[in-house]
Amino acid sequence: MPDPDTRTALLLVLGTGAELTQAELAHRLRVTDRTVRRHLTALARDGLVEARRDGLLKRFRLVSGAHPLPPLPVRLSEEEAEALTVAALAARSLLAPTPFDRPLAAAARRFAQAWLAEVFSFEPETESEVWDFSHPDGPPAPFDPVLFRTLLTSVRERTPVEADYYTASRRQLSSGRRLHPLGFYVRGGSWLLAAWCCRDGRVKDFALAGFRSVRPLTGTHFDPPKDFDLHLHARDRFRAVAGDAVYTVRVAVKPEILPYFHRKVYHPTQQIEAEHPDGSAVVSFEVEGLDEIAAWCRSWGPRIRVLEPSILVEQVARAHAEAARQYERPDPESP
Repeated sequence: MPDPDTRTALLLVLGTGAELTQAELAHRLRVTDRTVRRHLTALARDGLVEARRDGLLKRFRLVSGAHPLPPLPVRLSEEEAEALTVAALAARSLLAPTPFDRPLAAAARRFAQAWLAEVFSFEPETESEVWDFSHPDGPPAPFDPVLFRTLLTSVRERTPVEADYYTASRRQLSSGRRLHPLGFYVRGGSWLLAAWCCRDGRVKDFALAGFRSVRPLTGTHFDPPKDFDLHLHARDRFRAVAGDAVYTVRVAVKPEILPYFHRKVYHPTQQIEAEHPDGSAVVSFEVEGLDEIAAWCRSWGPRIRVLEPSILVEQVARAHAEAARQYERPDPESP
């Protein structure tokens, strides 16, 4: 395993902005070329170091944002170390499509290496064998990390952007769309950006995978809407992707599941419109886009019947009919 002190010294040397060859680094650090090569390989794998050609020479430098911080005098309890180890594993599943994935993995490895000499009731380096945080719907859709970083900077600094955005449901590309990015959240395995859309005059959600280009409008700033709260916006929200129409959805709910709707709000707009003597009810929602609420309706099976809109009635009925037909056909693998 590469010596952590040499690694730190190498990062500090490159942190001055120097671009050095492997031989120059070995000379400065007073170690062998082989030692430097091992560290450079590990740092490149962690996304911290990059190489560039200078004639016949290869020079190494830190990537942007990789400059080392001063040592942090932090002492953790075993419970804290265990929680941090598990949290890093959980976060990697969520952050896989973002630029944070590799730095997080590198930090987790360094923590595990630093704790090798400690006596714990768990083994940090093998904890990944205990947990599986993969998303049931599969990995999130990939998106451009450079665009993500631009949007993140815009959220933090409240800088408007102009974006070219592709709406998958309409197969439509809109260009030069001016947005005020407000924050990120994840729903249904998709990364979404909540942003004020200057064209439509309201907060909308944009799938990060739909952005084709993003241009920050430097020198200008925006104030978020006074009544906007990202956590309330994202809570129990059916996926609402910019470009989808707004629908009022009404469903008939059977008596055996009505108590669930009294105990839980599945969407901020949920309303129990009418309760009938037999214990059934009509429940309504106002949603933007139908993809996620269609999946939600299907998940209840025959205990929910969609009343409107007609497009959702047809979509759910067709899905149930296709599923039923699967069981009418002979099993192709049966004798």
